[in-house]
Amino acid sequence: MSFSNGQNLVVQNPSFEGLPGAGITPAPWNICMDFQTPDTQPGFWGVDLAPSDGNTYLGFVQQTNIAWQEGATQELLNETTSNPEPMVSGSSYSFTLDIAGFIAIDSFGSYSDNAEVLIYGGFMMCPQNELLWNSGDTPNNEWITYVIDFIPSDNYT
Repeated sequence: MSFSNGQNLVVQNPSFEGLPGAGITPAPWNICMDFQTPDTQPGFWGVDLAPSDGNTYLGFVQQTNIAWQEGATQELLNETTSNPEPMVSGSSYSFTLDIAGFIAIDSFGSYSDNAEVLIYGGFMMCPQNELLWNSGDTPNNEWITYVIDFIPSDNYT
């Protein structure tokens, strides 16, 4: 996942490669909500969908009836220098993201596959200053490649 707008911004570990496990978020990604951790898949909570790229991916659970929302975040870096660099307000950004919905199952029941992926911009870890993009309901049990286009209203990091 890299941004195309003439700026050399990069997201590290874009396909979430890491040790599969419940409550494990691969580095350098950070979790957003205490005790509401994404899981590195496949293989946990009944999720067996093969990755669309690489060996693993991040699985997020959403339960609206108990306000359960999982997320991951990281600071944007300049691909050439590896130094932190913000987006430029008013500039157009574009990247692709593969998304699939899957019903996860645990001892408490099943979690809906009707979740959304929300992409926010902001200035700290897990910011929600501006909603930059939203997927709508995720597709069922198959990977769909989305082209994400947005124009931030501030120089988000």
